[in-house]
Amino acid sequence: MEKKNVVVVAVSSVVAIFGILSAALAFGAEVTRVKASEVLVISAEYCIYLRDRSSPASDLALDAVVALVIAQIILNAANGCCWCCCCRKPPHAKRSCILSWVTFVVAILLLVMGASYNLNKKSGYSDNYSCRVVKPGVFAAGAILSVASIATGITYYLLLAAGKSAGSSSDNSSYPNQVAIAICHRTITVHGPV
Repeated sequence: MEKKNVVVVAVSSVVAIFGILSAALAFGAEVTRVKASEVLVISAEYCIYLRDRSSPASDLALDAVVALVIAQIILNAANGCCWCCCCRKPPHAKRSCILSWVTFVVAILLLVMGASYNLNKKSGYSDNYSCRVVKPGVFAAGAILSVASIATGITYYLLLAAGKSAGSSSDNSSYPNQVAIAICHRTITVHGPV
């Protein structure tokens, strides 16, 4: 196997491992979150959490965020740019990149917001007989979106790696007498004699 293929397989494997770790941690947070049945409403303004809210859900969710961020950093370092979508890429690779970033941001938001609602607290104020707990499925949605983010990120990486190995990085040599001016990873092609 050629060295470039070994690097592609290694990067994809490491990123996949971090993605699976992130999803497993987020599903663990879903299982260990404080449930509504574990809250005792004392009055319209006050409630007591029967189980100490120091359940591991917040820590698991934040660990899932860290694993997901590490995976995204590795992908971006391997792709060679921080915001991959600003570069001139084939349309199918650009769509994968955009989808990867959107699912990444939404997964991070769900996991961080869920972790903040599940922080250590033994009692709290209710809002008209409604005590705050993380709704079912918030951490699970974060887990699913983290897997989707990593899957589309790896797809983007593989599409770019395949394009580079084929020699079609963004070279339009089919036009004669052209000059290319690079501006922030974009190429403007001028046709005609120079």
